Amino acid sequence: MDFKKRFALPLPALEEELGERLSLIPETDQEMEEQARRYQLSLAKPPGSLGELENIAVRLAGMTGQLKSRIRKKRILVLCADNGVVEEGVSSAPQSVTAMQACNMTRSLTGMSCLAREFHCECRVVDVGIATPYHCPEIVDRRIKKGTANLAKEAAMTRREALLAILTGMDLAEEAAKEGVDLLGVGEMGIGNTTTSSAVLAVLTGRSAREVTGRGGGLLDEAYRHKIRVIDEAVQFHRPDPADPV
Repeated sequence: MDFKKRFALPLPALEEELGERLSLIPETDQEMEEQARRYQLSLAKPPGSLGELENIAVRLAGMTGQLKSRIRKKRILVLCADNGVVEEGVSSAPQSVTAMQACNMTRSLTGMSCLAREFHCECRVVDVGIATPYHCPEIVDRRIKKGTANLAKEAAMTRREALLAILTGMDLAEEAAKEGVDLLGVGEMGIGNTTTSSAVLAVLTGRSAREVTGRGGGLLDEAYRHKIRVIDEAVQFHRPDPADPV
């Protein structure tokens, strides 16, 4: 569906579309995965000697239905958005870095984009919620809003905004498949991202913020403790349902 047209849809229609698209995702081909395991055991090498590469090959066989998957065209999608919770002082970098790094990615000025270039992998940067202005025509515009709200004080996103973001990601993956991409990698960029992701992880796993929260961009001890407090208080404030990921 056209990105702009979807914005006019009511919440029930978005819920229905998500359910329909999820139902179309097929199971992996377990028989082909088993064939891939047997093939690996037939090779003249110690079993498991290639480590995780062997598991990746098995998973690829299950996804593609082919014993020897051919990866010709590769793409990395980097979805960029700002996090309103940076207002709480949980990040070592200012919010403007999100837009700056998004632009840098399109110019091969970041570690990720340099690695992608060396491996002949296209890098496509997508704005789904950058808050600060920038000029970079290479960035794909799929902006839902200009950054999320501060989750320490209110819901970071409405349910409708969250569904629009999820469906936008599905659209981008579908576009890649139609354009012949065999392997799609997904990443993100957004100052404050480890605070929001840690909050989500704490809810989904039932663990405390201390157990799932890192230092992000290198917070010192006091700032790190503050970050944990912000996440714990936000989870207690919202009390989201872990059975409903949206």
